Amino acid sequence: MNSLTAILPVLTLCLMLATGCSPRHTIILTPDPDGHVGKAIVLTDGGQQILENPYGMTTVSSGSSSPSAITIASQEFIALTFADVMAIQPPPADKFIIYFHTNTTTMVSE
Repeated sequence: MNSLTAILPVLTLCLMLATGCSPRHTIILTPDPDGHVGKAIVLTDGGQQILENPYGMTTVSSGSSSPSAITIASQEFIALTFADVMAIQPPPADKFIIYFHTNTTTMVSE
């Protein structure tokens, strides 16, 4: 087993890892742009935490220590801690819905 393993389901989620002077990692589960929240399991040799709620947060100081108790990260904490990451985040993908006439490659006009 790796020192720190995050097991990600098919559901879309965002993990933010922050490192500072100490070897500490902060993992925050953020909702998708549409508000859907996935799930993440933060697993170390010392234990695991399951993040299931929006902005659920845990920290890990080493691969052999248990992840900290889950807390909820404030918007202020996220904005200050991840300002550089948020600044370079790509815009959301565009969504297009195209309709075709049955059994043809001809698009339905608007």
